[in-house]
Amino acid sequence: MVAMLLLNLLFFLFHIVLARPSPLPDNDNIIAFNRAECQRPTQDPLQGCPRNTLLVGPDGRFKTIQAAILSIPNNTVPYYVLIQPGNYTEQVNVTQQNPITLLGVTNSPNTNAGNTVTIIWHNATGTATTGTYDNVYTSTLTVAPDFNSSATGSGPDGNPVPPGTPFGSYNFRVYNLDIENDYLPYSAGPSLAISISYANAGFYYSSLRSYQDTVYIGKLGNTYFYQGEIAGQTDFMYGFGTLWVQSSRIALRSCGGGTFYYIAEISLKIP
Repeated sequence: MVAMLLLNLLFFLFHIVLARPSPLPDNDNIIAFNRAECQRPTQDPLQGCPRNTLLVGPDGRFKTIQAAILSIPNNTVPYYVLIQPGNYTEQVNVTQQNPITLLGVTNSPNTNAGNTVTIIWHNATGTATTGTYDNVYTSTLTVAPDFNSSATGSGPDGNPVPPGTPFGSYNFRVYNLDIENDYLPYSAGPSLAISISYANAGFYYSSLRSYQDTVYIGKLGNTYFYQGEIAGQTDFMYGFGTLWVQSSRIALRSCGGGTFYYIAEISLKIP
């Protein structure tokens, strides 16, 4: 137990350092890049970006974020996905162990107020229209090594994860993206914006929005959230993992419901 707590603390300290706007190094420390320069809209979209940067959007090789993710091999090489302005209606599923960073193009890289990229999905479970299935099927963004590790299940123990399930991404990051599940403008059933299990994730200057079960942090999920917004109405931060929210806005979008449900450990540091 003590060892696990120490590992979680080290993870969060690591991501707190990454929240600073200084240049971000690749894992092999051969090159470094300035995140603001990479994200700034320029005539050459990839100006200032590191190697292994994939461009998504009208000028890119990829037109969807998921297509770019699927092109990334599962190894230890860092990859970056730069996303041009627009609304992307899709589900994004990240299963690789690699360090993967999603970057939204913006002139304001140190605030979520100027974000230009929104990932949207439209689904819920437990409604008369949709029927009932596991919550993970509704998620706009899922980061987990496989389905069994990401499934919510039910009750205080959730879905049983098979022994020997590998850990997923040990360093997944998102900068300046708005991620939304817009099933209905009120709580109708679980409709996740993100699902993080068996993975380490950091969200910076981003917004996560839904009405019910917005943020799910599953088993062995560790998530750091910095200077952004988490919005919902019912149980909109829940799960079995660890969530650290710092200097961010927690928005109750409507009356009714609660904020936290079944989350193993949550730390809020909001000035």
